[in-house]
Amino acid sequence: AKAFEAHIANGGVGVMRADDANTGGTPVRLFGARVRAPRLPAALALRHHAELIPTFALKRPDGSYGIWMAAAINHAPPDEMLQAFQDSLETVVSGYMDQFFWAEPRWQPERYLSCAAPSTGP
Repeated sequence: AKAFEAHIANGGVGVMRADDANTGGTPVRLFGARVRAPRLPAALALRHHAELIPTFALKRPDGSYGIWMAAAINHAPPDEMLQAFQDSLETVVSGYMDQFFWAEPRWQPERYLSCAAPSTGP
């Protein structure tokens, strides 16, 4: 993790999975449900004046994969940046629902509710 942060600090480009549900993340909304998003992508972007660009690999009709990049998320308080990332994720998922693994705990409503207290989050 320190090497990755040093790489970003020196102007390098890095990729990290930023959509994992976890019990230590920041509460945000996805498809109207409360989920938790890791805070690290927003924290690194702010700390190192780097761009946070939601990026997704999507399967093309011919079976190959292409990369879809959303607009960079404006620097703001981390909670707002993380919500903007989730909004981008929601847009992509809505357009390509067949390409997402729905058995992943991230997509199970009971998991949404168990990892965010009802009184927290947006």
